[in-house]
Amino acid sequence: MNTTVKLCGLRGTDDAAAAALAGADALGLVLIPGTRRYVPPPLANAMVAAIRDTASRAGRFSPEIVGVIAPMSLAVVAQLPTAIGVDALQLVGDDEECVRIAEMLDGSVPLIRTIGVTDDADVDAVESLARVWEQRGARVTFDAQVDGELGGTGHRIPTQLLRPLVAGAKRGVAGGLAPENVAGVVRDLAPAMVDVSSGVEASVGRKDAELMRAFVAAVRSVAIDDIDLGVAR
Repeated sequence: MNTTVKLCGLRGTDDAAAAALAGADALGLVLIPGTRRYVPPPLANAMVAAIRDTASRAGRFSPEIVGVIAPMSLAVVAQLPTAIGVDALQLVGDDEECVRIAEMLDGSVPLIRTIGVTDDADVDAVESLARVWEQRGARVTFDAQVDGELGGTGHRIPTQLLRPLVAGAKRGVAGGLAPENVAGVVRDLAPAMVDVSSGVEASVGRKDAELMRAFVAAVRSVAIDDIDLGVAR
């Protein structure tokens, strides 16, 4: 399985341009007012343009641009893909409200559902929820759930919880990833996607171009033949 890379929580056009050159498969803009990495619509528009222009000038395919949203006005959500130009929406937060958003969108835009996992989570319950979202056509990723936060905390999900949720499934992993540990996570769990925010920042909300490049390079360094799938050779 090829592991895709998503760099999330970009905050400005410089971040956006540097991320486009880092070689990631997807880039995330947080569109949730009041959060630490929020970007308002006018800035989000400029960042989308910077990403696509930078990729084009470099002769690269433009990465998938993902708008990260939490429960908000359905009327606002309906306008985001066209108004800002994102390719997909990533839903975080309360599940019941996220279901309302998914039902309203009705497959009109690709969805990623981030499911929060606490240190004492019931794996069977999390697995059941993941399957429900996959049946809706959403890609699923798991992030560490921290009280009062919607993500980007740098907290890691215990591996013993992640392994049964990710093994053999096309699911992503977030939380506490950084250039120095992501290759080990990819080798161990073979996730469909790794999603990073705080692990490639110089300070909260300010991305580091070198860390972004190093993160992508670390994931790419893991050859498919080196991934431990638990199959005897």
